Amino acid sequence: VERGLGVALLPGTAVAREVAGKTLRAVKMKDAPPMQNTIVAYRRRDAGKPEGIVAAFLDLLESK
Repeated sequence: VERGLGVALLPGTAVAREVAGKTLRAVKMKDAPPMQNTIVAYRRRDAGKPEGIVAAFLDLLESK
């Protein structure tokens, strides 16, 4: 894409440096639906009880 050979749909955070450096140009798409990703993580049952930051993160997810 930087060489002018294509188009990519990327999050702004992934190309912020290139846009600021003018090696890429951001183009807004009219009426484009928002992009979203679904991430699924499984914890093994035999992994033991989560502790510390992992436990806090799981508590945060469960509260939503």
